[in-house]
Amino acid sequence: MNRNKLIAIAVLLLAVLAVVWRLRPPSAEERVAKRVAALAECLNKNAGETNSVMALKFHSLSGMFADSVTVAISEINFNGTYSSSEIPSLISRYRAMLDSLSLAFHDITVTLDGTDRATATFTARATLRARGGQQQSETREIHAQLRKVDDEWVFARFHEENVLVR
Repeated sequence: MNRNKLIAIAVLLLAVLAVVWRLRPPSAEERVAKRVAALAECLNKNAGETNSVMALKFHSLSGMFADSVTVAISEINFNGTYSSSEIPSLISRYRAMLDSLSLAFHDITVTLDGTDRATATFTARATLRARGGQQQSETREIHAQLRKVDDEWVFARFHEENVLVR
């Protein structure tokens, strides 16, 4: 076999492997990480966001939470335990007080705690601007506990990892 045929076969084999890799179903860890990233996207608010965009995000939020959700993050106004229907309403009210909210989750690591439980740890960076123009930036290390309900990962608990204590 000549060298050109060998190279063509190797390239074809690599292309087939790449296609198989891309078409494989995502792992549970990848699905949880995507769910965490989707939450950040739903929480973001651009200046001048229309009501239709807000309604779409609100609709997306409604399926992301377990029946009971606990929030334990210092210096926020809605720590406590809430039903899955209360969380999107609280988020919508909070977003209405803001002109913009830029939220990004970095360094997402997922640990499976069995087949139907997972913990996602990530760094949350938020920059928000209130309606009065006041701007604030925060960075927190967050642990989100998720449960698998009807083949979907839903958030059950959020708590903060105290990295630096003042």
